[in-house]
Amino acid sequence: MSALAGAVLASMVACTSPGVPPRTSSPTTSRAASPRATTAGREEVTAAARRHLLVQLPAKDHPGRAPMSTAAVDRGAALFVWETGDRRFCFGSAAATGGAVMTSCASSPGSTAYSSRPTVVPLVVTVITDQHEVLGADREAVVKVTCDGSPLALRRLAPVLDGRRLLYAFDVPARTGGRVTVTVRRGHTTATEHMKLLWAGHGDRPSCR
Repeated sequence: MSALAGAVLASMVACTSPGVPPRTSSPTTSRAASPRATTAGREEVTAAARRHLLVQLPAKDHPGRAPMSTAAVDRGAALFVWETGDRRFCFGSAAATGGAVMTSCASSPGSTAYSSRPTVVPLVVTVITDQHEVLGADREAVVKVTCDGSPLALRRLAPVLDGRRLLYAFDVPARTGGRVTVTVRRGHTTATEHMKLLWAGHGDRPSCR
């Protein structure tokens, strides 16, 4: 793991405000929310969370020319990643209602330097309700990520390092251990790599093999 990812693991926090209620399901209706309503709700959470984060962010850690990417939206909070004007990688999360804000930036651009060989670079691990992972791909592109052979929903984010490092995000249940399989494309060929997840494997917790 990168030094930045290691710092995240040491400061794992839930980034929702105490005033945000937990997810609940209603037994009185089986009608799902419309995709339009769901999308609008996520956009509102994202916009509000971004505003709260930027207010508390030191000026030196504000995004550079490229805007923040939304890595995850979860339980009234959002996770963002970005690159500062001096090329340092940062991430942060905030609740839409204010309150809890967590940010972390690399101490120097070299902390997350571009690799000289094709590789997957773990960058962020944090937990809101689910466990959210952000990884970079240097000199290759990620095709899919699987846990026990089952594909995970993969989100492509805006690249960093002048477009050279591709960024992706995916989610697993909180405290999932083991490792995921990452299928990558290098030119006209594909290969597989394995990325270790945060938690050690335990019988009472989910685990990818």
